[in-house]
Amino acid sequence: YQRRVHGRVRHLKARIDVWQFCIKFGTSCGLIEEQLGLLNFAIISLRSCSSFFKILGIILHTGNALNHNTDRVAKGFSVSELPSVVTVKSVNGQSTLLEFVVSHVYYHSPKLTEFLDQLKPLAAIRSISRKDLMEQINALLEGLQRLEELVKKVQCDDDPLGETLVLSLKAFSEVATPRLETLQRSFAVTSQELTALGEFFGEKKEDFDETQFFSTIWGFSCSFQKAYQSLVDHKERLKRREQRKKEKEELAAKEREKLDANESSSKHGVAQQPKAEGEQREQREQQRGQWIEHKREAQQTDQSVATEVNPGPVVKAVAGTVIPAMAGTVVDLHGPAAQGLAKGYPHLHLMYSLTGSSLPNIDRLTSSSSPEK
Repeated sequence: YQRRVHGRVRHLKARIDVWQFCIKFGTSCGLIEEQLGLLNFAIISLRSCSSFFKILGIILHTGNALNHNTDRVAKGFSVSELPSVVTVKSVNGQSTLLEFVVSHVYYHSPKLTEFLDQLKPLAAIRSISRKDLMEQINALLEGLQRLEELVKKVQCDDDPLGETLVLSLKAFSEVATPRLETLQRSFAVTSQELTALGEFFGEKKEDFDETQFFSTIWGFSCSFQKAYQSLVDHKERLKRREQRKKEKEELAAKEREKLDANESSSKHGVAQQPKAEGEQREQREQQRGQWIEHKREAQQTDQSVATEVNPGPVVKAVAGTVIPAMAGTVVDLHGPAAQGLAKGYPHLHLMYSLTGSSLPNIDRLTSSSSPEK
C-alpha cells in the first residue's frame, strides 16, 4: 500500500518535510524572538547598571592597594578575572577579597547592592548564544528554501492536484518570508550590541564569548549576594545577642533593686521593732501606774467614807459591790466623802436630788437587814 501511495504521489518526502517546516515555523520564530528579547534586555540592564560599575571600581582600587609599590598596579581588569575575587584569600586564610569588598559596601555604600536586582535578567540568558540563534535562523532559511523548490517542482508536473498545494505554499511563503527577514535584522542588531558590550568591558572581539561573559557576571553576582546576606545575618545575630544581653542586665538590675529595697525595709523594720516594743512597754507601765493610782485613791476614799458615815447595816448592790449603808444618815453631798464614794465606785449609779438636805435615792440596792428599799 505504501509503495502504491508513494508511486501515485510525487515528491512525497519533500512534501512531508515542507509541511513539518510550515507547522513548526511559527513556534521556532517565536522562540528565537523571545531569546533575542532576553538578550537585548540583559544588554540594556548591564550597560545601565552604574552600581555594578562602582563595585568593579572598588575591586580595582582594593587590588591596587594590595599591590602598592609593585609593578602589578592596574588600570582595569577583565570580566573573566572576576572569579578570582571570590577565591583570593588573605594571608591567614580567614577571609577573601570578596568578603572585604562586601564589608566595605555594607558599611559605606549599602545602596550599591541594587545591582543584584538589576542584573537578574542575566540569569535567563546564560544558555543563550549567538551561535545557537544563528543556527536556528539558518534552519528556518533552509526550510523556506526547500518550500520554494517544492513549489517549482510541483508547477513543472502535469498534476491537477498540485495547483492546490502550490497556492497553499505560496500563501505561507508570503507570510513567512517577511517575518524571517525581520528576525534576521533583529539578530543582526542584537549581535552588534553584544559585540559593543564586549568592547565596553574591554574584551577582545575575537575571543569574546557572550555566554561565558554573562555566566561569569551572574556567578559573581550570586557570590556577592551570598556573602552580603551572610554578613547581614551575622550582624543580626550580634544585634539579637546584644539585645538579649541588655535585657538580662536590665532584669538583673531590677532584681538587685528589689533585693536592696527588701534589705532596706528589713533593716528599717528591725530598727523600728525595738522602738515599737519600747513604746508598748512604756504604755503598759503607764496604764499600770494609772491603775495603781486609781486603786490607791479608791482605798483612801473607803477610809474617808468610813470616818464620815455612821456604820449601818450592810447594803449589797446588784453588781455585788459592798458599801456601807446610808439609811437614816444625812450625808453631805458636796463633801469629800460623797466625792470619794463616786470615784471609788463608778459602777454604781446613785440617783439623788440636790434640794435641801434630803437623802439621795439609791436604786436597786437591797439591805441585808431589811427587805425594803
